[in-house]
Amino acid sequence: MMAERHETLVGERYPFIAVVGAPGSGKSSLIDAFVEHTNVKRISEPFEENPYLDGFYTKDPKQYAFDAQMFFLRVRGLQMQKVGPVLANEAVIQDSTFDADVVMAGVLRNMCFISERDYLCYLSAKEKIGQGLRKPDLTIFTKASKKTVDERIIKRGRSMELTMLEKHPDYFSNLVDGFDDYLKEQELSGKGLVVIDTEKFNINDEPDSRIAAVRECSNWLAYYLTVTHEKGLNGIGSDGVKLIMPGFFRPPTRDYSQTFRMSDRLKET
Repeated sequence: MMAERHETLVGERYPFIAVVGAPGSGKSSLIDAFVEHTNVKRISEPFEENPYLDGFYTKDPKQYAFDAQMFFLRVRGLQMQKVGPVLANEAVIQDSTFDADVVMAGVLRNMCFISERDYLCYLSAKEKIGQGLRKPDLTIFTKASKKTVDERIIKRGRSMELTMLEKHPDYFSNLVDGFDDYLKEQELSGKGLVVIDTEKFNINDEPDSRIAAVRECSNWLAYYLTVTHEKGLNGIGSDGVKLIMPGFFRPPTRDYSQTFRMSDRLKET
């Protein structure tokens, strides 16, 4: 599929989309499928580039956790500096965010892998690095149960993760809890939040399921991008700029506002 091009006017740009979720929640698989079917510009998480991860996962988490998180923080800042010019020509989807990094760091602090002193230092660095950088307009949250996450970690067979699961069996479950708490906060205050239950889709093994997952994401993103509901963007980005509707966003195939209101009622019961 050819990348979409649109002659932008002054004061308008394409959407900046982020995907967040615990490791094993299906985040990267969903992004793979989304990029495959939309050709949206991707910013990947520098997982393999992090020189501290092997030590964190396989040796001593307490020794390497802080340096590993600071590496992600620094690289995230460098990536975010490059987003603005790209959005003039096409939409961007980013693997994880500053906020997701903070969730990870908080879990590491709670597990005593990062000291309170280093955690506060990390938060201070995050505020300085993130100052003035663009925030995502729309966020996709990938959700899966603790049991499913552990099963996926075992199935994909990364030796580092398997070592961590063996030495610290509650590590990935604690991350699921941390991201679920983050989701609750975002559902109360955030805008443009799309929650995808990845257990509904077999993204890795079934092509039709990949297409269904992308379609559901696109429908909800299109809804939140245009809706005037308090959780919607009404076509305005996080920086107050008018957003261009990408061609790959399918028009909603049903009245999603009804679904949204129903989900709100279910939460209240």
